[in-house]
Amino acid sequence: MEPNGGGPNYENWFKLFVLGGIGSYYAFFTQAPSQEITYMDFVHSYLSQNKVEMITLCEDKNNASYKYRAVI
Repeated sequence: MEPNGGGPNYENWFKLFVLGGIGSYYAFFTQAPSQEITYMDFVHSYLSQNKVEMITLCEDKNNASYKYRAVI
């Protein structure tokens, strides 16, 4: 409500609705976090059971160190 007797400010309700929609979309459609496994676990759990279709290596540059990750 406005201090001088005006009606409710619907613009704030619209902003709240939009932010709630964005938050709901993010909560429902985000992917699960990746997990880190050792090479031997990868060989036994994925390669030996023929669960790997393609491996893509990505290089992450963090300051002076490089990390390689495989996207399966």
